[in-house]
Amino acid sequence: MRKDIHIGTLKIGDTSVEAEGLKGIDDAKTECDLDDVHDWDLKIINEGQDSEYIVQHISQLILVRQKTCETSVKRQKMYFLTIHGTRYTNDVIATAAFGISVNSMRDKDNDFYVNGKDATSFQGFWKTIKFIMFRICPSILRLTGDSFISGDTTFFRTLIQDAVKARDEKGIVRPDMIHLLMQARDSERITLSTDDIVAQAFVFFLAGFETVSTLMCYMLHELVLNPDIQQKLREEVDQVTSGADGEVTYEMLQKMKYMDMVISETLRKHPPVPVTDRVCVKSFKLPQSMPGYNDVTLDKDSIVWIPIHAFHHDPQYFPDPYKFDPERFNDENKDKIVPYTYFPFGLGPRICIGNRFALMETKMIMTHLVQNFLFKRTEKTLDSTKFTLKSLTVLPEEGFWLQLEPRKI
Repeated sequence: MRKDIHIGTLKIGDTSVEAEGLKGIDDAKTECDLDDVHDWDLKIINEGQDSEYIVQHISQLILVRQKTCETSVKRQKMYFLTIHGTRYTNDVIATAAFGISVNSMRDKDNDFYVNGKDATSFQGFWKTIKFIMFRICPSILRLTGDSFISGDTTFFRTLIQDAVKARDEKGIVRPDMIHLLMQARDSERITLSTDDIVAQAFVFFLAGFETVSTLMCYMLHELVLNPDIQQKLREEVDQVTSGADGEVTYEMLQKMKYMDMVISETLRKHPPVPVTDRVCVKSFKLPQSMPGYNDVTLDKDSIVWIPIHAFHHDPQYFPDPYKFDPERFNDENKDKIVPYTYFPFGLGPRICIGNRFALMETKMIMTHLVQNFLFKRTEKTLDSTKFTLKSLTVLPEEGFWLQLEPRKI
């Protein structure tokens, strides 16, 4: 007899900040029915036994790929990080959100990765134009009859529809995002169709595929450029995981304070998404920013773009902003950060719903990498200030390069 699993709810973020008169506009569905925007308040697993369940699955996923990585290290002297990062995030989301198992490090052209990479690609002039039109004037994009999502989403629609059908017919329960959406569908609070479930699951994939990979790549890049920080982080990881025989638990991740600091500083210096946006739900007057400047009134339904990257690099809030300094986020200094100046995942009730999942995913892979490898520079490793225009995330033009050297423990 299958035992039902209790699914908890996530406390979205640690802040109750709410900007007056603003709300997010990131609730749009995918190609299934992109034009109908619903205002759902769905929660994702991330506390208690559910967090431990996800950590165990991600840890097992990493351990399975570790031999592949070690074999590859023997063959290669340099690594182009972006490709490996997206393969990892692809597999994690496939497991935790869609309930399927893939190994994109070994099976490089598996259907899930190939279709996901194609659907989430915004490279090219027309794709960029479509993205801008979707954010600024979606009604015009609707008139063209074209889809916002690149590529064919039939693969994901069929995959999720078959999974939902099988779970309904056989009573299968698995604590992942599809199960949460099915629970929401069966509640009396909202009406949720199978297409709605497909759309929400795909948005989770779309939001986490490249952004989390970018975070991990920049973190490894900074550890290469700052060997003293790399060594301090390694000492913490070794201390916390001592005697665990390679097993990493949720409780261990919670104890890694310096890991939190390094990730937070990476997100400050290199926010994967440079801007966020909100829709003004009522007229709101912004007071003059400096003497001699005029007030600005935001009219209802105005779209406001908020420059995350600019806030994070403003010396008024973060002195010497281009220096990578995790100590900004130690217990003494983090409370000194001016509210609303650090928001890599957004703020308020519409903060990124997957932010804690992304942080857990990053901490898990970084723990395993720090445990097993030293990160070193190569002749291609540069501290770049030139960024590519081919991606929606902020990526260096020459990419991320490093050398992995197995640790002698």
